[in-house]
Amino acid sequence: MHTDLSLSAPLPSATLSKAVVRAASALKIKQATLAEVLGISAIVGPGEKAYSWLNHENLALKARPVDLIRSAQGLVNVVEYLDYYRGRI
Repeated sequence: MHTDLSLSAPLPSATLSKAVVRAASALKIKQATLAEVLGISAIVGPGEKAYSWLNHENLALKARPVDLIRSAQGLVNVVEYLDYYRGRI
């Protein structure tokens, strides 16, 4: 029997990514607050600095972090990037 992989269960990281974005939107959580939750403020600073980091092109990530966190793999990439830099502090 042929199994269509597109109908298989979503990856846990995809579910988490969508849940984070939906929850933040539903709860009207500002990007700066989401940045704090994700640990961005520990790396780039709170408030406007976090907002700026999220919304500007990141050379290492090759995209704007705010765009990346909308997908599962993008969220994973951003979190791994932050973990790497958090370890260097």
